[in-house]
Amino acid sequence: MKNQRLGFVGLGDDTASACLSMLKIMDGRSEVSWSHSDPESADVLMISSDQTDETQRWARSGKPRIVVYRGNQQKPASPFILQHPFRVMQLLSVLDEVASTLSAGGGVNVPAPFACAGRGGPFN
Repeated sequence: MKNQRLGFVGLGDDTASACLSMLKIMDGRSEVSWSHSDPESADVLMISSDQTDETQRWARSGKPRIVVYRGNQQKPASPFILQHPFRVMQLLSVLDEVASTLSAGGGVNVPAPFACAGRGGPFN
């Protein structure tokens, strides 16, 4: 089983905590074992669509990212997205898609920083 690290950027504490719980539920249900790490060490980032200095910096990192956006925001122009709130199977599906893309080509074409309407606070 392949191991991948997932880092959170700009997500509220409640959302990050829920994601960590979901990762435990997903353990063994995928060909990839996902674990949490800091963004610097992460293989993939889960990043808020909110436009802050932090999210903009990490959006330019070149790492594959899953953009998390609120339902009242415009859908981001990113290959991997999740609408907040999301369920464990939705997270599993997008993580499997990211893993498949990474294993197929060894990387993913990550567009420049995303643009999306709405500038609420962090996801809580």
